[in-house]
Amino acid sequence: MTIQEIITDPALRECLAVADRTRLLCHQILRTVESTTGVELPEDERIERSRIQKQLNALLTQIKGLHRAAIMSAREAKEVTSEVRREVDRLHLQLQNLYYEQRHLRGEITACREFPHQYTSLPLVSEEEFLALNPEHQDDDPHNLMIARLNNEKAVREELEKQRKELLVKKQALIAENKKRKDDLASLDEQLKKFIIEAYPKYFPKGVLVIHSNASFYSSTHFNSIHCTSYYIVFVLSIQRKVESTRGCGDVSVQQSSTNPNFCW
Repeated sequence: MTIQEIITDPALRECLAVADRTRLLCHQILRTVESTTGVELPEDERIERSRIQKQLNALLTQIKGLHRAAIMSAREAKEVTSEVRREVDRLHLQLQNLYYEQRHLRGEITACREFPHQYTSLPLVSEEEFLALNPEHQDDDPHNLMIARLNNEKAVREELEKQRKELLVKKQALIAENKKRKDDLASLDEQLKKFIIEAYPKYFPKGVLVIHSNASFYSSTHFNSIHCTSYYIVFVLSIQRKVESTRGCGDVSVQQSSTNPNFCW
């Protein structure tokens, strides 16, 4: 490949052509000088040589101008090339950022698709049963059908939660009522014991409620001498059962009488 094929810029081609002409003119001058060394030249040859030298000086001046223009053009080309290179680098960096964002987004999309969603582990009603209960969703696509099933599950659970809260309120009310009745029964027992002690003070000295340890005592002749009604007998028997059932709980203190082994108090 020749130099003319390599260089395509018109200014550089012109500079190259002038340089070739200058080179040829220099060779011509050298040959003339070598052929006339030591010989006095005639007037016309001196004039011709002077003309050739002026032509050479003109070509050299033209070469200098073209060379200066080529240098300035090269500098401008370098500046333009630098700007274009910076733009290319910027675009390349932007492209790399886009590639990075693309990889990141694809990774996020894959992670979202493979994410173990909570709805997949919910004990939903089977699709067949749901469609049987809700035939209006027969033509829905899988996405809308799943949304409808989730909404149905939410509605059912909200209703169950509402029922649970209502039952909890009823439970608390029943517990409070049972406690109130238990307190009333405990208060009634205390009132009856106080009534019996006050009604028959000679049989309960110092306010101590005496309960015989043998139930047959209450049918004996000695017990009948107390002149108690049948209601009192039933009450004493019930008190004895309550004392036996609550022994050790701190409600009623039951001890064996030191004076009479047949009584506990």
